[in-house]
Amino acid sequence: MGQPYTRQHYVPQFLLRQWHSGHDNMLTVQQSLRGEFVHKRATANQVGFARHLYSTPKPGGQMDTTVEREFMGPYVDDPGAAVHRAILAGGIRSLDAAQRGYWAQFIVSLLVRVPRIMAVLHQRARAILGEQLDDDPEFARQYDPTSTTRQWIDKHWPEAYAEVAIGVLPHLIQSENMLAQVTKGNWATRTLAPGCTFDLMIGDHPLLYVGKLDAAFLLVVPLSPRCAFLHFDDAGTWDNIRKMSDAQFARTVNLHTVTTAARYVYASDDRHVPFVRKHL
Repeated sequence: MGQPYTRQHYVPQFLLRQWHSGHDNMLTVQQSLRGEFVHKRATANQVGFARHLYSTPKPGGQMDTTVEREFMGPYVDDPGAAVHRAILAGGIRSLDAAQRGYWAQFIVSLLVRVPRIMAVLHQRARAILGEQLDDDPEFARQYDPTSTTRQWIDKHWPEAYAEVAIGVLPHLIQSENMLAQVTKGNWATRTLAPGCTFDLMIGDHPLLYVGKLDAAFLLVVPLSPRCAFLHFDDAGTWDNIRKMSDAQFARTVNLHTVTTAARYVYASDDRHVPFVRKHL
């Protein structure tokens, strides 16, 4: 039996399950694979993850899954899933202060937990730690007279760089500044009417954003094929969204989903395959 907690979902399973449909109770995965467009059916457990995305290597080859096991699950995704259910059942107004706090944290997590941002964290950790090691190059001479501090770390403790990158993730997700930016804005949902023939899709970068968090911005997260969460800081933004037809809204969100995706787009069925093939 393999090590538990190795499949670490950057698109949480509770979100992806909303797109399960059909007799097979699966979703449709659409991707660009070696220059070719491919689509297939899969379950939420089978997609939206990377192995050991939030793990750190330990001496001997084992991986430390503490961040996934003790933080991402119990402190981010579990409470996020509960608020997600509450929003779908009763809307934003049904949330109390604690639920709003959990949801703000979950939204921040969607911004930083995806592979492309994790790669940036690893690059920055290596650069910053390397600079600090170079500030005291003689420290390691007490252990090895022939090595600088950076050389000694690279040889005897190469895991240090990953430990810094992964270790900062919980602090970013719980950053007071980031949480304040998300909490203080306006929250709403947009639900597609039964007569709308379009569904919303969700991608491997599920948080869609326009603008900057310290200026005018709009955040969108598809919650299900028929409902999206919106966060905005200007009432005019909501006025413009409300003026859009359901079809216009769905197409606009789907276009952002496809063009923002690094590789994968998930849908409830094959209806949007031509659209995704054209824009992915």
